[in-house]
Amino acid sequence: MKDIVIKWRHIKREIVIILLFYIIANFVNVISILVYKTSWDELITSQKYILYITEWLYIISIFVRFIYFGIRYFIKK
Repeated sequence: MKDIVIKWRHIKREIVIILLFYIIANFVNVISILVYKTSWDELITSQKYILYITEWLYIISIFVRFIYFGIRYFIKK
């Protein structure tokens, strides 16, 4: 049985993507705090929801990448 080796370059790219989605989710949270004029404590107290949003954005990006690379694979053939 062969071992699966994931290169550091791919791991680094996925970490950057997850961090980017985390920053986007926090930015949306800041905008909602400004729009609805709520307490800035929500930046800390709503981190659970920020992580859920980050997770969903990452899952959506995985599906988009599968579709993109699948279409690209069939076009090349």
